[in-house]
Amino acid sequence: MIKPRIKNEEQNIITKDKTLLAFKTGDDFVFFSVADNRIEEFLVYQRNKASYKDIYIARVNKYIKGIKGYFLAISDKEEVFLQEDEIGQVKLLNRKYDGSLKCGDTLPVQIKKEAYKNKSAYGTTLFELTGSLSVVSLAKSQGQVSISKKIEDKKRTLIKDAVLSYFASKDIDISKYNITVRTGDFATLDEIDTLISELCSDIEEKIAFLDGIEDKCKNRLLYNKIYTDFSALYELIKDSTKIIADNKEAYDYIKELAPEYEITLYEDSKVDLVSLYGLKSKYQNIISDKVNLKNDGYIYINPTEALNVIDVNSGSAKNSKDKNQYILDVNLEAAKEIAYQIRVRNLSGILIVDFINMKSEKDITILTKALTSALESVKHSPKLVDITKLGLFELTRVKQSGDIYSYKTTLDKTILR
Repeated sequence: MIKPRIKNEEQNIITKDKTLLAFKTGDDFVFFSVADNRIEEFLVYQRNKASYKDIYIARVNKYIKGIKGYFLAISDKEEVFLQEDEIGQVKLLNRKYDGSLKCGDTLPVQIKKEAYKNKSAYGTTLFELTGSLSVVSLAKSQGQVSISKKIEDKKRTLIKDAVLSYFASKDIDISKYNITVRTGDFATLDEIDTLISELCSDIEEKIAFLDGIEDKCKNRLLYNKIYTDFSALYELIKDSTKIIADNKEAYDYIKELAPEYEITLYEDSKVDLVSLYGLKSKYQNIISDKVNLKNDGYIYINPTEALNVIDVNSGSAKNSKDKNQYILDVNLEAAKEIAYQIRVRNLSGILIVDFINMKSEKDITILTKALTSALESVKHSPKLVDITKLGLFELTRVKQSGDIYSYKTTLDKTILR
C-alpha cells in the first residue's frame, strides 16, 4: 500500500465541519461523510469484489475479435474486460512480452471501471496511482507533465520547471509516465517550496512502485490483489474535523492508513452511532426515488440500465402571485439538489434532467447557468451536452466507481440494521 503524504496542521485546510463515520459490515468497510445535517459522500471498500483502481494478478482467458478485447480472470468467478486500446507497457509474468497476449498469460491488471449488474469490470495495463498532490500513470506512448489549470499560471510554470529539474538531477527518465499535479494546496498556499519538495517525493514514490510491479508479483499467487487505492478515503479523512469509528476493526483500518489523525472509537452501548447521527433518515434521502424540495416541489430520480432520469415537479403554486417566478424558483432549487444527489449517489453515464417547463428564454438561461455552477462541486463534473427541443437537459459524467445502487445491499445492512 502506498501511504498518502502526511499533512501538517497548517496545510489541512477545511472549509466546514465534517464528521467521518466508519463502519465494518461483514467483510466490507463503509464510510459516511456527514456535514450540514446530511450525508456528503459515502465510500465502500469491499474485500471480495474488485474496486476502482485495484490491481490484481490476472490470467488471460480468451480474446474476442469482434470487440477487440480480452477477458482476464481475477478470481475463480470474476472477469475483467481489457480492450486493446488499454494495453500498453505490458508486464507479463510468465514470459517476455512480444506485442500480443495469449490465453494463459498472467499479468497485473488495474480496474478502470467497476462491474455493474451483468457487465464485467473494465481493466487497463496503463496503471494509475492517485495521491493528494499528484496522479502518476503509465503512458501508452510519450508521457507528459500536466499541471491543473485551476492553479494560477505563475505557479504552474514554477511547479512544472521544478518537477522536470528534480528528475533530471536524479537521472530518472519520466518520459514513459503521465504526471498530473493536482490542485489541492497549490491553489491556496502562497509558500509552495516545501510543497514542491513533497510533490517530487510523492511522484518518485509512485514511479518506484510502478517500476517494481513485477517484483511485487513474484511471490504472490494468481488472483492476488497487489494494490488498493485509498486516495478517496484519505481525502475524506483529511477534510474531516472529526473521525468516529463504530468498532475496533474500522478504527484500526483508518489508523493504519492515517496514523497522524485523531480517531475516536465509539463505545456507547445504549445508543448506536447510526441513531446518534440520525443516519437512517439521511440515508433515505440519498436512496429514495423521491426527494422533496423546501419550496413544495420535488424531484424523482429513476436509474435505468441505459441512463439516469431526473424529473422535477412543482408542488402547489396557490400561494404564488407569479407562477412563472415560482416555477423558476423551484427549478433553481432543484438544480442545486440535483448536483448534490449526483455527487452523493455517484450517478454517472448519461443523465437526463426534465425541469418544469419554462417559456422565458431569460429564465432558461438563468437555470442553465445555475445548474452548470452547481455541477462544479461534483467530482469528475458532469458535462451539459445539450438542451433538447423538448427542454430536456442532457448531461454526461464519466463512470469509474460504482453508484449508490451498486452498494445498496451493504449500505442497507450498515444503516437499516
